[in-house]
Amino acid sequence: MMMQAVKLGQFQRALRHFEGLTSQEQDHPTILELAATLYGRTGDPEREVLLWQRLWAQCPADDRIGRQYATVLLNQGLAAKAAALLEALSPTQAGAVLLARAYVQLRRYPEAIGLLVEARARADVVEPILVLEAQARYRNDERQHARALLDQVAATDPHDGPTTRALGHIWHELLGIQQAIYWFERALVAQPDDVDTWEVLASCFEQIGAYARAQTLVNAIRERFGATVSLQCLELRLLRHRGAHDEARELGTQVLERPMTVAVRRAVLLELAQVEQRAGDSDRAFVWASEGNALAKAQLAQQGVRTGQFNQGLRRVLDLVRRPFAAAPARRSNRPAPVFLVGVPRSGTTLTQQMLQAHPALIGLDETDPATRALRRFCRGRPDVAQAPYPDRIARLTPDDWHRLRAAYWEEVAADGIDLERIDAGGRLLDKLPLSIVRLQWLARLFPDAQVIVCLRDPRDAAWSNFLQDYPLNAFAAEATDLDQIAELVDLVYQIWLAWRDTPPLSMVEVRYEALTDNPQVALTPVLDALELPFDEAVLSVARRRQARDSPTPSYHDVTRPIYGHARGRWRALQSHLAPIVGRLEAVSVALGYPSALTPGVG
Repeated sequence: MMMQAVKLGQFQRALRHFEGLTSQEQDHPTILELAATLYGRTGDPEREVLLWQRLWAQCPADDRIGRQYATVLLNQGLAAKAAALLEALSPTQAGAVLLARAYVQLRRYPEAIGLLVEARARADVVEPILVLEAQARYRNDERQHARALLDQVAATDPHDGPTTRALGHIWHELLGIQQAIYWFERALVAQPDDVDTWEVLASCFEQIGAYARAQTLVNAIRERFGATVSLQCLELRLLRHRGAHDEARELGTQVLERPMTVAVRRAVLLELAQVEQRAGDSDRAFVWASEGNALAKAQLAQQGVRTGQFNQGLRRVLDLVRRPFAAAPARRSNRPAPVFLVGVPRSGTTLTQQMLQAHPALIGLDETDPATRALRRFCRGRPDVAQAPYPDRIARLTPDDWHRLRAAYWEEVAADGIDLERIDAGGRLLDKLPLSIVRLQWLARLFPDAQVIVCLRDPRDAAWSNFLQDYPLNAFAAEATDLDQIAELVDLVYQIWLAWRDTPPLSMVEVRYEALTDNPQVALTPVLDALELPFDEAVLSVARRRQARDSPTPSYHDVTRPIYGHARGRWRALQSHLAPIVGRLEAVSVALGYPSALTPGVG
């Protein structure tokens, strides 16, 4: 009866039959494998993993089952467990590629690259291996090599679904959403019944602000495949973009009743927090955000990332910036120095970047961090310089070292897809990375003639906005999951800025988020004057800001909308929840020129 239901596509009926079997009947390997696969297809990842674990316990000598179990673990983000399993299996080419996937997830990139190079030397079909190797090399700061591998795959004009879909995913990671869309559309031609490809394509259109196109795809997916959890998550985001708060609330609470991974549940909770914030229900927003961040904390703890680690580094930086500032190397760049766009995350850096890069003289680079990549590459293999020499060991670098580092910086910029000829012809690179605000001393040594745009926002609003975000899990995200820690982070960053404000290490100009949303022309004119650029109406064009701009930041949805000012002063509606951090941020808020929390009704 179970097999018959599967043949008819009645998966839930098949699973109900499975659940009605005795434990002994369920433990037949064929039945267990079928049920595990069905739980995966119907969106119950926890049951899927449990059944594969149960099957593997019964068949520990079956490497095929071991590899399939490892694949499921990888799909659920359980890379350490998958790697341990694969390392114990008999070595095969398929197993080596899976193990490389696990190593990529674990950030063990050199090991992954070594496995993949060996695997493609023996493989008949190398394109999928090349794509995974490109991903590993991209994350290992070998971006030029990664792009060369992708070009090599593209030259073969692949048409099979797995390869084209993998190309879509890596291009998405490389910030090339238009290229990602191209490859995902080709993947659909090859495998029109692959629901994951349909959904990721719809998500790409949502990310670039093509909401109507995304909604059309969502409707088609729902009609063809039904309402998967991931599809409903996408619908939830689209409803928020439309301002359909009541519909979003209803859908979000429905989704939370379904089985899903912890990562997806976290995303839904934080999405609901943003819906409630936009709808004006700050109390409910706080509840959802707290629940979502509790899940994020648990995930980070499993990865060994604790709150407070990132802030500890900021305290070291603050101590250093209070010391005398050493003179910068005399030798300067041989091309126009970059403009660094910095600030606390969620302080308007994305909005400022989107507007300024519409100016014909400015070329935007969004959070790819070529400076750090150049520094890491430069320091590899050098016993006299620490692997991560900033902030307290940069004094070991000589003027000649800094000159080589500048060349390495521009090589990394080119690897990010920027045409250096435009810069050599007089263009200016706008290198946006918000937290570069805390490393201006070493950027001043790298480019003594650089200019810096510092984005400022009321620290209390900045802290709250970060608490609402579903960030990729890392040390910074760990601070954002905790109100006390994110308040400390905002406080430390702005203390660092205030320590530099009167004697800045570089030429700087401020732009305030509140002024930018009030009157962008008035806010941006001093910025362009400081860059010695004429004002251009393009920076005010909503149409330009609605163009498909690939941005990995949490603000990419907002920059496709008209400028709005409703995000200021939100902290006042949350004082009952935010009272401890408001007190902590009082001094730095007032020092930056924002109203005291002791002044009622001002904000």
